Amino acid sequence: VNVEADLWWVRVFDANSLVIGGTQGTILRYDGKTFERMDTPGTSTVWGIWGESEDDIWAVGGDPDVSPGFIWHFDGEAWSDATDQLPEAKRGSVIYKIWGQRSIDVWAAGADGTALHWNGKTWKDADSGTDQRIFTLHGAPSGDPPFVAVGGYDAPVILEWDGTAWHSAVPSPTPKGWPAQIYGVYMDAEDHGYAVG
Repeated sequence: VNVEADLWWVRVFDANSLVIGGTQGTILRYDGKTFERMDTPGTSTVWGIWGESEDDIWAVGGDPDVSPGFIWHFDGEAWSDATDQLPEAKRGSVIYKIWGQRSIDVWAAGADGTALHWNGKTWKDADSGTDQRIFTLHGAPSGDPPFVAVGGYDAPVILEWDGTAWHSAVPSPTPKGWPAQIYGVYMDAEDHGYAVG
């Protein structure tokens, strides 16, 4: 397939199955042989994709100062817009990433400190304790903390979820030379991970 779009995120299920998101509402599916452009509910940038299985996938995005944030869901047959399932106060904020431990424990994060949790039935707001952007989140399976989120704008943000609330993990005072924005995080164990900015 010939696609003219910037591609921002990938979710790999196995060597023969992955999905990629990008600008212009682009979501590509790879079946081990070919890429197919999927029909999506909109044309805004897809910043993040996560799913536990190929028939239960979430995509998030939006374009700052251009179009509101969104969350879409794929049920194995088609993508649908699930933005109206979000808490009303959080509708409109751009959502940058989504990641979960399993299909009933999924987090989405974005602009203005947005942190949203899916429990398998509903999306709920979870106070992140910051109004800075949250760009990415990840966690180690069975980790403690189970989730870590990073971001920033005027100052770096590293947040840890302890199962009930988010807490800042940025050293105080912030070490000299730290970036004001942290863009990515990967936890390879409950007490070891990497963040880049």
